[in-house]
Amino acid sequence: MIGGVAGILIAFYLGFFFLSPFMKNSALAFRILFSVPLGFSLTSFLYFLFMIFNIYNFSFYRSVELVLLVLAGIFYYFKNEQEPVKIPEFSRPLFWSCSAAVIFYLRYFINNTLGSWDGFRIWNIKAEFLYQYSDVWRNVFKLPHFMMHNDYPLFLPCTTARIWKYAGVDSTDLNLITGLIFTFSIIFLLYFTVKKYKNKKLADVVCSILALTVPFITNGASQASDIPLSMFILSSAVALLFFIDERKTIYIFLAVLFSGLSAWVKNEGMMYFLILVMLAVILLIYLKEYKKIIAAGVSALISACVLFLMKNTAKAPNDLYSGLILLKTYKHLWQIDYYIIIIKHLIKSIFLNFSMAFAYVLLFIPGIKTEKKAGVFVLWSLIFLMSAGYFTVYLLSPHDMDWILKNSIERIILHIYPVFILTLALCMKLGEKDRAN
Repeated sequence: MIGGVAGILIAFYLGFFFLSPFMKNSALAFRILFSVPLGFSLTSFLYFLFMIFNIYNFSFYRSVELVLLVLAGIFYYFKNEQEPVKIPEFSRPLFWSCSAAVIFYLRYFINNTLGSWDGFRIWNIKAEFLYQYSDVWRNVFKLPHFMMHNDYPLFLPCTTARIWKYAGVDSTDLNLITGLIFTFSIIFLLYFTVKKYKNKKLADVVCSILALTVPFITNGASQASDIPLSMFILSSAVALLFFIDERKTIYIFLAVLFSGLSAWVKNEGMMYFLILVMLAVILLIYLKEYKKIIAAGVSALISACVLFLMKNTAKAPNDLYSGLILLKTYKHLWQIDYYIIIIKHLIKSIFLNFSMAFAYVLLFIPGIKTEKKAGVFVLWSLIFLMSAGYFTVYLLSPHDMDWILKNSIERIILHIYPVFILTLALCMKLGEKDRAN
């Protein structure tokens, strides 16, 4: 267990040491939270590279990581401004809400130690092949069951197997820690972003509601890839918001990078990657920040190379593509029945699973007002395009429509739910008394 925790800390500090010097003027909270997706992506992909090149010596792999950690630490020491560290402050309401959320999380995890079906086959079954650290790892692309999604990216399996190797045992208890990190990183990133752009009181309220939203917590504990994907999407959206506000190159680089790395987490991330890149290019042209298009392009190229290497290695069929070619699912586009089924399941899921979200509507009683109009417009565009994309994917799905919607609509909503909450918060009008807080 101690070794596994050490593996988690190495991943985090690699991200933190590399990232912090480029975010000198950013609050410590944001440097910490952005380090989670960056560090875990870096180490999981490094683990993947070692297996591609048939280097099955974990002692050597661990040595390479430690060398990278030392180099990153030296880079951080000389490049980071040595200022007194301000510890992020948390409010009492958020503390109690997160405490309750931890209880919900642990209760679900203890009763489902192998996770949901998705978590079982992605975090555990595929991770077992990668944990062996031998030629058998390539079988993750050849598993027989049609629901194994052999073309799925390997962020979670590689992350899990790597931590197991550090621990020396394939224990699902370590999955609990990884899930906690991503689940609560979303809450804290949302909290500090709302606090930065609105105020502390509103951040307390919206994040407490999110922490007490049961589907969010249980899916975080289910060991599926949806909550980590949500963290990547939120990190990308927040970085884009920072860029619009401050026009710093690092933020557009991170926005595109996190969007591209979301495709290393789950196939749905590819859609987000394409949408984010399109919006980023339009935004840069609108702001006349032409030189920063190069930084965005370099970031997109890095992510595209990661994705290409994985897909080229897998050479596994994609459900959506196979459906379009073999089953001609494009015919669904003009069948009204499919639209009705999707809308029915969407409304049902919102009212049954996300009833807590209606509390956000009450926060609009004072009215609507936003001071970040460009940022809010981009975020609403992102939400709209992602929603339209998911709707289209469902229409083109080769699976039974009722079945696929029943088993995935809740998790799909969670992909963009934190960004939706953030955008709502940015649109809320605050009274003078609240603003003073």
